[in-house]
Amino acid sequence: MKDEQKTKKQLIDELDELRGCKDACRDMGEQPTDAIVTTDLSGRLTYFSPGFENMSGYSAEQILGTPAAKYYSGGLEERSALLEQLQREEHTNHH
Repeated sequence: MKDEQKTKKQLIDELDELRGCKDACRDMGEQPTDAIVTTDLSGRLTYFSPGFENMSGYSAEQILGTPAAKYYSGGLEERSALLEQLQREEHTNHH
């Protein structure tokens, strides 16, 4: 069904579903044992989970907006290899 033909109830139901997904993702990222970071397209850190704060000793305030490659043990070379892997496989686990 085209968006312009959806009823108000259908749109509200879809919005509620999206909110639930957002809440579930936020809850996963806030688990103290999970180390999760995200970057923007230029490689700067945009999210730093509490679990990663605990593991690294950095606070999110100290590290957000800085280049992620700075924190890879292999620097830019490791970052490049990871990006190539993500382009081939679209995901990575335990990196």
